[in-house]
Amino acid sequence: MLEFAARIDVNVSTVSRICRGVVVPSRSTMQRIFDATDGKVQPSDLVQFDQGNRT
Repeated sequence: MLEFAARIDVNVSTVSRICRGVVVPSRSTMQRIFDATDGKVQPSDLVQFDQGNRT
């Protein structure tokens, strides 16, 4: 996790919080994650959408 955190220019605790769903990364961090994973992790993988009842 330390190496990945360095690759995306955030600290390890931030990566941990993102992985646990505690925080949503910023757009720039999402882009760095996308780039670092060669597109295997998409921004939609990192954001939960509430489908709820829409009327």
